[in-house]
Amino acid sequence: MILSAEGLSFSYPGAPPALSDVGFAIAAGERVALLGVNGAGKSTLFQLLNGSLKPARGTVFLDGQPISHDRKGLQRLRASVGLVMQDPDDQLFAATVAEDVSFGPANMGLPEAEIRRRVSAALLAMGISDLAETPTHRMSFGQKKRAAIAGVIAMEPRVLLLDEPTAGLDPRGVDELMEALDGLNRRGTAIVIATHDMDLAWSWAERAIVFSRGRVDLEGDTARVFSDGDRLLSLGLRPAMVQKIGAALRDTGLLPDIPRSLSAMVEAIRRAGG
Repeated sequence: MILSAEGLSFSYPGAPPALSDVGFAIAAGERVALLGVNGAGKSTLFQLLNGSLKPARGTVFLDGQPISHDRKGLQRLRASVGLVMQDPDDQLFAATVAEDVSFGPANMGLPEAEIRRRVSAALLAMGISDLAETPTHRMSFGQKKRAAIAGVIAMEPRVLLLDEPTAGLDPRGVDELMEALDGLNRRGTAIVIATHDMDLAWSWAERAIVFSRGRVDLEGDTARVFSDGDRLLSLGLRPAMVQKIGAALRDTGLLPDIPRSLSAMVEAIRRAGG
C-alpha cells in the first residue's frame, strides 16, 4: 500500500464528529470511488490524507511509515499525495495557467529545466497545452478544473485525490476529464474520486468505499458494493442507471452479465441480437 490510515477521527469546532475511527488504504495504480451524500465525511478524509487537516486521533501512513505534521513530514506526504479540491478557484491563484502549474514544482526546489518539463507534461496530460499563457480568470469552469489538476500532477504524485471532479461539468467536459484521468492511471497513478455520482463510480472504479456519517459503511469490489441496492438506498445513494438496466436485462436472459458502461451495454445487446 502506498497510502493508508488507521483510526482517523476528526471534529470541526462546535460540530459533531466529521470522521470516527476511519481506516483507509490504497495501492499503486488503483481506481477507487469514495461514495456518500454531502456531509458524509469524504472531503474531510481527503484533507486528512494529504495533511491539510491534522487528525484528533489516528495516523496516516505513507509507504508504511507514519506521517508527522511538521514541515518535513508534510513535504514528504504532499510529494506523493496530491489533492484537487471541488472548486478550482480555491486552487488557482497565479496570473496564467503555466505560472500556476509551475508553482508546486518550483516550491519543491527543482531545477528550472525540470520545472519546465513537468509543466509541459502536466498541461499535455490534461489536454490544455494551448492554454499555457491564458489568464486563469478567463478560462471556462471545465478548463479551470483541468488546470487545477495539472497543477497537482506537475508534482508527480503517486496518489491523486479528487473531490467531486465532475461537479459542474457538462457531459462532454466529464468525458474529456475522465479520459485525461484514465491516461494518468495507465501510467501508474493511483486515483481516488470522491463523488455521489453513482453512474460515474460504476463505470470507472475498481473499488468502492461508501461513507455515512463519518464512518465507512460499505467497502469492496465495486460490483459487490453496488449489488447491495437496499443498503445503498438507505444511505441516500441510488443505483447506477446502467447497472439497474443491465441487471434487468441479465435477469431476463438477454445479457450474460451487467455492463459497466452505456457503450458496453449497447454493444452487448447488439451481439445478443446478432
